[in-house]
Amino acid sequence: MPRLRRFLVPPLLAVLGVVPATTATAASGATGRPTASTAPVAGAPFTHVTWDSAADWRSGTLRGLQRKGERLVVADSARVRNLQGRPHRVGSWTSRWQRSAVTELTPSWQAYSGPAWVEVSVRTRSAGGRTGSWDTVAVWSVTGSGDRRTLRGQGDDVGRVEGGSWSVREGARPQAAWQVRVEMSDRTRDSAISNLYRLDVATASGPYVPAPTSAPGRAAGRPVAEDVPSYSVADTRAGQRWATPAAFVMAMEGQGTQVSRGRGPIGYAAGRGYDNGTRASDTFSFATAFLSTDGLTSSWVTRLADVTALEEHLVRGRLVVVPLQAGARPVLVVGIEADGDVIVHDPSAPTRAAVPQVIPRADFEADWLSSGGLAGIVSDDITG
Repeated sequence: MPRLRRFLVPPLLAVLGVVPATTATAASGATGRPTASTAPVAGAPFTHVTWDSAADWRSGTLRGLQRKGERLVVADSARVRNLQGRPHRVGSWTSRWQRSAVTELTPSWQAYSGPAWVEVSVRTRSAGGRTGSWDTVAVWSVTGSGDRRTLRGQGDDVGRVEGGSWSVREGARPQAAWQVRVEMSDRTRDSAISNLYRLDVATASGPYVPAPTSAPGRAAGRPVAEDVPSYSVADTRAGQRWATPAAFVMAMEGQGTQVSRGRGPIGYAAGRGYDNGTRASDTFSFATAFLSTDGLTSSWVTRLADVTALEEHLVRGRLVVVPLQAGARPVLVVGIEADGDVIVHDPSAPTRAAVPQVIPRADFEADWLSSGGLAGIVSDDITG
């Protein structure tokens, strides 16, 4: 492994106070399965729910979609709509109400849409029983790059959408329950091309409250991930604008999947994850959705309480991309030193030799958590 360089994270004003979680650009009920590693904890009020099995899909409401094994497909009997001048069959799946307090919702999904699209929306309900509007968070298409976008605004007096997340408006109370809905389409001449394999929603129920630095966990001192390449955006024509796809490409290739090199792996990933809503390639949920079409079918976005929670993913063989400096500096976490400091690959480094770095645990954790604890989990295990 290249010699590691030790860096301090530049101080942020946000570290000094309480700030709301950032958007996902750089996110109790009987439905879905809460993820233990992101259960609520003091100081970082995050939860995570996953749907990816036949039983999970049965817990929701199907309209024009049907279960096919562990995934959902568009039914031949789905209603037909004229979209962009062509007839499409359109169906939806809606979760049951999830009864947990939320101030922010960040969905991610694993789907194949071919030339059609997948649309993800959320809505919330107040403690007083008022139901908000359905707000579209993202429209995703594998091949239709012009249709791929996160959305902004749409909000009522409760919440708003931006950068892949829904969040309550300033001054609004946390919502008491929430739902997620996925709509999929197929062109009428095709048969069951669109597939939904997995749906995740990461939630926050309040702002991050600074807490003591976490103690080293189970990944401390263990061998770091091998075969992770070192890519610097200084070697690309887009520079820092491609830092997020560069981080995910390093994770993907570190898991053994080669990215198409027709125009370079980073440029290819940037194009496949380009978000027309933000006019950039830094939306985490688009990056993980892209990975699902290139062999990594269990990659998702979550929020983690601290570095100890992140370590639980490392010991399971997963790699983790996180945004530092309020999302301006995405890095790939590949290991933890024996003393707990964090080993990263930083695509913003000026040279490939400088990409592997070590960041003191306290500096890394304060920076990352102050802007929401967002994390892109990259796994080659299809069971998640």
